[in-house]
Amino acid sequence: MKEAYYFSHDANARNDPKILSMMTKYAWHGYGLYWAMIEIMREQDGYKLIFDKYTYEALAMQLHQDAEQMHDFVSDCIDEYKLFKCCDGFIYSDSLLRRMLIKDKISEKRSNAASARWNKNKEIDANALQDESKSNAIKGKEKKVKGKEINNIPQNEFAEHEEFYLTKKKRKLKGKRLSSFLRFWVIFDYKKDKANAADAWYDIPELTDAIVDEICEAAEIEKLNRSSKIKNGQTPIYAQGWLTSRRWEDETELINNPTNDKELEEMLKIAGS
Repeated sequence: MKEAYYFSHDANARNDPKILSMMTKYAWHGYGLYWAMIEIMREQDGYKLIFDKYTYEALAMQLHQDAEQMHDFVSDCIDEYKLFKCCDGFIYSDSLLRRMLIKDKISEKRSNAASARWNKNKEIDANALQDESKSNAIKGKEKKVKGKEINNIPQNEFAEHEEFYLTKKKRKLKGKRLSSFLRFWVIFDYKKDKANAADAWYDIPELTDAIVDEICEAAEIEKLNRSSKIKNGQTPIYAQGWLTSRRWEDETELINNPTNDKELEEMLKIAGS
């Protein structure tokens, strides 16, 4: 089955001033055409649509529109409403580029982290095999500790100490929920009030792997946005408040983020660090 490409979409995009201006002329038909154009750009290499003498006719055929009307709509989106840009032989959306560049950076970091974990696990497996080999070499030999045979000592006396993190409410965060919380804590990267944040994590019901991935992706974007918020005099949200209010379920607030190439470049440097 062909891959279904993804891009984030603000739930209140219809209230964006530029889109509202476009809809005064093209109404909901124009709204649908706009998002169809965004979807087409998302499928292109570099998320930009090649612009040449065939572009309007090709779009008209693909979207079942009249070629002249398609020409008028796209031209207005570029010149009048500033929803698209046309430069160096391409039509593109700044908003889509910002979203996809950040998503690509996050995906790259996840891929690198997964490779690092894989290599670490292979090393652990190799060490385990080596230890098992040594154990088999001495198997059958009688060993004693203070006059008692090791085989007669209860196995639970050799059990490893279970790791946990004590939350503010004195609850034990442990196992898979602890490891996922530590992953989030590192990604969110605003290390204040960890114990209360752990309580908020403890209270998230049905914390599946998919939800953890969703939370961590949103936390990465929150981290990238934080420097811009601080520059604008806003107080960054603590992890506890972010989790308690389930901010990962909000649509990404990139519409309020960098709008020029210099600021976008700075954001991407942060994402790549």
